[in-house]
Amino acid sequence: AILPFENTAVVVAEDGISGRQLVELGVTGSHTWLTSMSLQSNGNPPTSVGENLGLNLLNGQIIFDAQITNVDPTVWSYNFTTGAVTELSSVIVAPSQLSAPVIQSSKIWFDCITATTAQELCVSDGTVDGTKMIHEFQPGMASAEIRGLVAAEGHLLIIANGEVNGLDTGHCLWSIDVVTLTANIVYDPWTGVGNNSDAGTYGAMINSGELILFVADDGTSGHELHMWSPLSLTDEWLIW
Repeated sequence: AILPFENTAVVVAEDGISGRQLVELGVTGSHTWLTSMSLQSNGNPPTSVGENLGLNLLNGQIIFDAQITNVDPTVWSYNFTTGAVTELSSVIVAPSQLSAPVIQSSKIWFDCITATTAQELCVSDGTVDGTKMIHEFQPGMASAEIRGLVAAEGHLLIIANGEVNGLDTGHCLWSIDVVTLTANIVYDPWTGVGNNSDAGTYGAMINSGELILFVADDGTSGHELHMWSPLSLTDEWLIW
C-alpha cells in the first residue's frame, strides 16, 4: 500500500530487523519510521501489516490492518498529530479480507469477522467506540460472503449473500443508506427462492458514476455482465 500524504508518502516497509512498520518517505529521499510495533505474544517484529485493509487516510489518522495482538489481523490507527498507535478493536478480525475498503461519510467501511458472526459489514470512524460490525446480512454464523463494495449517492452498494424474511437471497446487489443504515436489495440478477446468481464470483464490481457493472448468473445465460444505475437512489434518471 502507498498512501500519498501532503508532500510525502506513507508505505509499509521493513529494515530487516524491526519487521513491517509504517514509514514516511520524503521527496528528497529521506524517510522517517512512524511506528515501532511488536507482537504482543513474544515481542517479535510483525510480519503482517497493511496486507488487506491497506493504508487509509481518515480524520487525520491512518487506518490499517496489522497482526499484533491476535492470530488474525485487526484494525489499527496511527495518529499523525500524537504519533499514537491504537488497536481500534480486538473483536473485529480479518478486516477487508474479501473486498477492498470504501471511505464514505468520514468513515471507512469493510468486510470483517467477529466472534459471534461470520463475514459481515464493519465500519470505523477512527475511534475505538466507532469501530464495530454495522450490519449482518446473514444472521448467526452464516457468512454474507461480501464480494464487492462501492460508494454511490450517500449509499454503499454491496454484493452480498443475505437473507430476507428468513429466506436466503443468494448473492444480490444491496444498498445501505450510510445515515439510516437501512439495507435493501436493489437488484437480484436471478430471482426466486433458492436461486443464487453468484454475483461477484468473477471480476470486480465497477462503479462508473452512472452505472454499476458486475458479472452474475441470471439462471438462463450463465455468468454475463450486468449493470444497474445508482441514479435511481436519488430518483434521477439515466437515458441511453
